[in-house]
Amino acid sequence: KSSGYIGRNWTEGPGKIWTLEEMVGPDSVFKFQLLKWDGKTSIPLVDDHGRIFAVLVGHPPNDPTWELLNDQAVDLLEKYRGLVTPDDKVSRRGLSRYMSVGYSFGGGQKIPQPLLHNRKDQRILDDLLSAECFKRLSGHLSSAFATWAPKLHQ
Repeated sequence: KSSGYIGRNWTEGPGKIWTLEEMVGPDSVFKFQLLKWDGKTSIPLVDDHGRIFAVLVGHPPNDPTWELLNDQAVDLLEKYRGLVTPDDKVSRRGLSRYMSVGYSFGGGQKIPQPLLHNRKDQRILDDLLSAECFKRLSGHLSSAFATWAPKLHQ
């Protein structure tokens, strides 16, 4: 079940991009740690009270096909990157091209609604979503989600 909570867009802020030196180290106002990660081991990130707020999810152990799987995903994304219909709006998520899929709620909508795309873009999305590499990647992430946040996953 959803809480129905809709967060507000945060438009205020420092208006700058922080450097690594400003974020971590003894002189940092943030006092963040720089964590070296091998990409294999799953590591929970916790706050001062021991609450997990994020997890670095490692790849499945003993899977010799995992790197190939990632290469296949990259190849598919590269194949379609220049073919999707560009959006004229500036995204709050940066300059990268992306297409959302699924349902949307908020921004003035009264009820959740499926996201709609033109035929060409929908074919691209269908091809990406049906690709074995993305099925395996999403299955792995869903499993990690169920492991690290079981109540939220339900």
